[in-house]
Order: sequence, then C-alpha cells, then structure tokens
Amino acid sequence: MEIKRILEDGRYIILNCITNKIPCWTLRKCIYEMYGMKIGRNARIGMNTVIINPKGISIGKRTIINEFCHLDGRGGLKIGNNVSVSINSMILTTTHLIDSPIFEYIEGAVVIEDNVWLGSNSLVLNNSFIKKKCIIGAGAVFKGISEPDSVYIGNPVKLLKKRNLKTSYQIDYKPYFR
Repeated sequence: MEIKRILEDGRYIILNCITNKIPCWTLRKCIYEMYGMKIGRNARIGMNTVIINPKGISIGKRTIINEFCHLDGRGGLKIGNNVSVSINSMILTTTHLIDSPIFEYIEGAVVIEDNVWLGSNSLVLNNSFIKKKCIIGAGAVFKGISEPDSVYIGNPVKLLKKRNLKTSYQIDYKPYFR
C-alpha cells in the first residue's frame, strides 16, 4: 500500500510539476497518453492544468482545456467533442461523505457531452452529467444532470435559459505552444 501511494505521488509530481509546464503541446500530449489518458484528435490541454489520475480521463476530438484548469479522473471523467473548458475551471470526480466519522472518500463520474462550454472559474462536481450544447456560466458550481441546450449560472447553479444553438459546431483551435 505504501509503495502504491509513493508511485501515485511520483506520477502527480511528473504530471503537475514538470509535464504541465512544457510549452510544446505535442510532447505534453505524448506524456499524458503514456500515463493512460485518452485524448481525441485536435484536442488541446493548456499549460499549468492539473491532472489527477489520467487513466480515468477521456477527452474527445477538438476539445479545448484552457490553462490553469483541474481535471480529476479518479471517479471517471468523460469529456465529449468540441467542448471548451475555460481558464481556471475545475472538474472534480471525488468528495467525502459529510456525516462520515472517518471522512469517507467517494467517487462519482462526470460526463460532459458535445458542444458544451464551461465558463471561466466554473466548478463541476462528482456525479454530474452535462448534456449536449450546454453552457455552465463563469463562476458557476454545477452538480447534477443538466437539460440539453441550456445555460446555467450561479452558486447554487440555476437554469437561466435555453440556448438557441440550432446546429453543432467544430472548434478549430490549434496552438502549438501554450
């Protein structure tokens, strides 16, 4: 058990103190995939993004994770195609039971479907399902199941309105550095 924790800490240091500082996306991507992350074609993860348990993370095609985000794959994280995760956003798949006398740790998957936009500083919590074409506004805290094609804001999050996006789009963002 102690060896496992040492290896996990080593992986954390390699990914989040070294790899996420490399300015070349192609090299960062190779290292993330070497550690088990699934990354779709033309997807990007910005520098200084914290990655927890890359084996539990799957990112679709043309999805952009901007700088200084936090991706937690311990409970399972699946992000669809053409998703934009704005700067400083966090997706957490773990928590603790609040009434547990031993501070019990629990996991719960997060699924984000296609054409979703997470605004800056948004927070998505475990056991959440964000359906296609949703927007989670800047600073919003989301937990639960969204309606498709909807805009959510605030903390606690509330439905603001339906999104009037008639078609799906493809993100075409290809920085080689950053």
